[in-house]
Amino acid sequence: MERLRTREKIHQNERGDMGVGVLIVFISMILVAAVVATVLITTAFEVQQQTEHTGNIAIIDVSTGFKVINVLGDRYNPADDWDGNRNIIEILKVKVGLFAGSSDINVSDVIIEASSNYMDLTVSYVDTDQTSEYNETATATRFTVEPVRDLSPFNESRSFSMMTPGDLVIIYINTNATGLELFTQTAFTIKIIPKHGVATQISLTTPSVYGNRCISIS
Repeated sequence: MERLRTREKIHQNERGDMGVGVLIVFISMILVAAVVATVLITTAFEVQQQTEHTGNIAIIDVSTGFKVINVLGDRYNPADDWDGNRNIIEILKVKVGLFAGSSDINVSDVIIEASSNYMDLTVSYVDTDQTSEYNETATATRFTVEPVRDLSPFNESRSFSMMTPGDLVIIYINTNATGLELFTQTAFTIKIIPKHGVATQISLTTPSVYGNRCISIS
């Protein structure tokens, strides 16, 4: 009888040890599952944030940009002694607005590429006081911007640097200083490139005759 009781106690102790071991394994599995779940949730959140950010940038790149209203050529340049009777365009005036639904554009970040049979060039923005002559301030490497319509929110600075939807500006490019040589019947292209958004390119040809000081090219 004593032997039977001893064997029963041994069997009971073995079952208790097995139960504790199973419990430890079970708790370990729960902890591992919790860690894995935390990692997956964190990763999914980061992927979602990155996807939203990428999507917003893609929307900006598609919808943001300039639309060209018209292009005028001015045969007068106050930076030199000519009175506007030369058979060449001295200053290009490109009137632009923003696409419908476009984001704001900081003009100081914009660059303009232009090319003709005589020259390929890149010009960047120069900050110009609104009391200055925009056509005189434009140089061989810089273009200037004159506000035509500045809707709310208004620019805080006297120089016009930030364009919002509804604004209109005139971009001045000194074609004489840059060497584009826009004589009559000269083909040329202008490409306006914002920091974010769609580049706007136009291809034009100057008229066969320059009758007036200011010539409409488009």
